[in-house]
Parts: sequence; structure tokens; C-alpha cells
Amino acid sequence: MKIYSLAVPVDEIISYYEDKIYKESQATTSSIKKLKAMSKKVSFTPSK
Repeated sequence: MKIYSLAVPVDEIISYYEDKIYKESQATTSSIKKLKAMSKKVSFTPSK
């Protein structure tokens, strides 16, 4: 029988993943805002 233990507390593990997901979300939101700003600068004319 083997007994395992974590090297860090569970709270630290959860905080790590919360921060990681938050940063990814912020990066995605930033990219979307940049795309919106770029699309307002470029005028599109529909082709027929």
C-alpha cells in the first residue's frame, strides 16, 4: 500500500489554475477588442 501527499496545498493549486484561466481570458478579450477596433478602421464593401 502506498500513500501519496501533495507537495503544495490544494488552495495553491486552485489559485494557479484560476490565475492561468483568468490570464487566458484576458488575452482573448484583448484580441477581440483589437479585432473590433481594426474592423471599424477598415471599410468593407459587399461584392455582388
